[in-house]
Amino acid sequence: MKGRGSNFFQKIRFKYKIFILNENTLEETFHFRLSQLSLFLFVCIFTLISFVLISVIIFATPLKHFLPGYADVSTKKDLIAETVRIDSLSHSVELQMKQLNLMKHVINGTLTFDTLTTADSVTIASWADLPLERSVEESEFAKKFEEESMYNLSSIDVVSPEEASNRPVFMKPADGTLLRSVGQGMPGVEISVKPKSAVMAVSDGRVILSEPGMFDGSVISVQHDNGFVSVYRNAGHPLKGVNERVLAGDVIAITDEAADGHMEQLSFELWKDGLPLDPGEYIVF
Repeated sequence: MKGRGSNFFQKIRFKYKIFILNENTLEETFHFRLSQLSLFLFVCIFTLISFVLISVIIFATPLKHFLPGYADVSTKKDLIAETVRIDSLSHSVELQMKQLNLMKHVINGTLTFDTLTTADSVTIASWADLPLERSVEESEFAKKFEEESMYNLSSIDVVSPEEASNRPVFMKPADGTLLRSVGQGMPGVEISVKPKSAVMAVSDGRVILSEPGMFDGSVISVQHDNGFVSVYRNAGHPLKGVNERVLAGDVIAITDEAADGHMEQLSFELWKDGLPLDPGEYIVF
């Protein structure tokens, strides 16, 4: 095996003499020695040099733009800009051609007018036909409606002076939007408030309950001096304890901060003699 390898290397390194003779005198004019190994190396070096030179010529000259799939970013921008420009020019030429045709018809006296009026002319014509004064029917209808609605007190709750003087006045429990009123399955109302909003006592009284609820957050109850009891559910963090005296407008709790940034819902109830009342009759939300 070793002898075969040495014979192969000797064979490819064996040099051959190549010479050129003069056809008339048979004299040797040129010769050189070349082996198979040197021929192989010469071909490889020539191919590599040719590849490098061709690559440099292509990528360093505008010939690169003729390569399939090659596109420069600036070339794309220029192409888009030229496309828009061509479209604008074609539109401009079209408008100019229409104008020239119109002028041609005007000069020749062959211009035909459209039978359809424009929207502006239709609007102006309709305005011109509108009556500016009331008709007899409109005047009679307006007079009848005013007479019927002038002294209509059916929609107004009539309260006696004694009841109005004895009816207590309560403050809003919190600043927010009324979401649910009485009569929708719950004894109180729901108010949408911002996180970390103040929950205020609606009237003077004493705290009789202040504890965390099982399902609706903290629950605070206030016994008021006039026999009413206000209940604040989902009140957040309570600031008043049991038996503490509060005045109307005192902050008794701070609503929690929602994790997702949504609004909090405060439930407010008003009770008297063990019966739930409609807070909307005593508080303007």
